Amino acid sequence: MLLLVRIEPGGMLRLLWHKRELLLSLTKRDLKTRYKASMLGLFWSIGKPLFLALIIICVFRLVFNIRKMADLQVDYGIFVLAGVLTWSFFTGTLQDAMNSILVNGNLIKKIKIDAEILPASSVLSGLIHFILALIAFHFILLCYGHAPGWSLLLLPVALAVHALLIMGMALMLSALNVFYRDVSSVTELCLSAWFYVCPIIYPVTLARRQFKALAGDFFAARQWDVDTVFTWAYFSNPMASILVAYQRILVFGAYPKEARMDYPTDTQLLMLLAYSLIFSMIFYYIGIKIFRKYSPHFSDEL
Repeated sequence: MLLLVRIEPGGMLRLLWHKRELLLSLTKRDLKTRYKASMLGLFWSIGKPLFLALIIICVFRLVFNIRKMADLQVDYGIFVLAGVLTWSFFTGTLQDAMNSILVNGNLIKKIKIDAEILPASSVLSGLIHFILALIAFHFILLCYGHAPGWSLLLLPVALAVHALLIMGMALMLSALNVFYRDVSSVTELCLSAWFYVCPIIYPVTLARRQFKALAGDFFAARQWDVDTVFTWAYFSNPMASILVAYQRILVFGAYPKEARMDYPTDTQLLMLLAYSLIFSMIFYYIGIKIFRKYSPHFSDEL
């Protein structure tokens, strides 16, 4: 019988802290299971994103020459790899966390356990993988002759905001997935579409330029500032602001100032992180509310 859950946003964080030993134990189990019988082991933390990045580079740099289209002053391969690593952390962790309740159904039915520990362990496991991948990414960056800039100090902030967003969505989707098995398939389709409206294969500057070309006259005729409309419309996508923040920290911060074009300034980087935090807190609150509604019935459904 599952004994759960009178949790509020702050209450869940306290619960995870009190149950940290169980959380760490489940995280270690997830890490061991992922690489069981794997010859390359932790290499896959960066191996899969690197392979996807190479495909994107071959198509969009060699065929479409997107670097020239965007007037991108930094190496396109480094730019794409940073985005793919960030996106892979988001999607891979979210999918693992979404299935965490179903996969551990026997554990929930037989043992008195706080069920939110399960998606939390998936998020923590994914975060560890992402950090290892970022270490490898910075090694690649050094091989290109670029040392990280001061903005690297804000990386822990970006990681915390990103993990909070994933945790909120994971709580929501993992709970719904127990009762509505279509959730997994719908989420997979949504993530595939979501990829293309995020600045991963193109910089946000190119998206702004194309927006002005397509809709600039329409908004100008109504005396609306096109840049403002674009900013509000584009960054209403929470992953767009998080990705741009990572790109500013990981890529553009390692290049000379003149290579950053009109990419976010230091002040705008802080604003992006604050904006991302607001979205992440909203998703986290919604996720807790939905999880709280469905979790008492997990053991019956499983």
